[in-house]
Amino acid sequence: MSIGVYAFNGTSGHWKDVELTKDCGVIPYLLHKKYGYQAVMVTTKDDNETYSSLIEKVPGIQIDYLADSKNFIEAQMRYLKENYAKIDLLLLRGPYTAYFGFLRLYRKLRPDGKVYIALDANSLWMDRIDWQAADFQLFLSQCDVIATSSRVMQHYLSIKWPFKIEYIPNGFYNFADIDLHVDFKKKYNTILTVGRIGTIQKNNQLLLDTFATIADQLPTWNVRLVGPIQPEFENYLRQYFMKFPALKKRIVMVGELNSKADLMKEYQQAKIFTLTSQVEGGTPNVIAESLFGGCYQVLTNFDAASEAIDQGNCGVVVKDQTDLAQQLLNLCQDSECLLKGQEAAIAFARRNYDFNQIIQRLHYLLFGDVTE
Repeated sequence: MSIGVYAFNGTSGHWKDVELTKDCGVIPYLLHKKYGYQAVMVTTKDDNETYSSLIEKVPGIQIDYLADSKNFIEAQMRYLKENYAKIDLLLLRGPYTAYFGFLRLYRKLRPDGKVYIALDANSLWMDRIDWQAADFQLFLSQCDVIATSSRVMQHYLSIKWPFKIEYIPNGFYNFADIDLHVDFKKKYNTILTVGRIGTIQKNNQLLLDTFATIADQLPTWNVRLVGPIQPEFENYLRQYFMKFPALKKRIVMVGELNSKADLMKEYQQAKIFTLTSQVEGGTPNVIAESLFGGCYQVLTNFDAASEAIDQGNCGVVVKDQTDLAQQLLNLCQDSECLLKGQEAAIAFARRNYDFNQIIQRLHYLLFGDVTE
């Protein structure tokens, strides 16, 4: 009988289509593809969510809908009572209180089952948790594998918490069999960022404000922003281009790209990838993608930044806007340094962020063997 792998969302009860191609969806998908397990993502129903990725990117994953979309916690408990016999591996994401009673019930019904929790951790969030609370201690004690996607956070939490914390990075999986060969001679003078453009967390204003101060010194360079643009960011952009009209043609708002091939093309054609986030949960997915695309990394100092640049071999970490401006000026005028870092980025990605290798290690941690 096939092992049943079931993933539950602890924040809203709902899985978005875009999450099927991030670690929360890639892990069950690869457990299905490589080991033949039944992979199910349990979610509330949203008629606007079409889950096109089920056909195009993660065939084999099943979507099971909860009976009640209004109270997802109660709906998940009811689903568990009805389906626990099929749930051999429980996948959780984040130490949310919504999971606490759910996991207690699972352990009562399936003491033989396996539980994997990806903490999605950053230091600000983890420091707010009362880890000495009895319910939190019980929750983590009931997990077989507890992991974070950042080595810095792994070390930090291993000291802070009385539990073994594993390192499972957010890797890259080549859904579309894209040609990953990078021709460095065909890269453009482009500074690229990817994510939810305009959120407070992503802090994209820092990049644009900085570029405005150095654009005259870098006349052949452009900035491309890829990702859904938040409505509240539109007002900032209108004011920005009123103030700097000459930059309107040099700052390109690409928007959201649903095609993985198109997204990888953006990385492969850009020389620099920058992430100016105020905070990140471990190592964000875009790091692995941009490394495989051969981008030199320019990152703000979030928890996993130093490890994401391989301790300086393929990028730099900046302290503030002044530092960001100086680093971009230096790099954009030093093609030799950029090329060396771009080549190092690809080698680093292959060693550390290949999801085929990552899933094999996770399987070993859970089941004690690496047989495919």
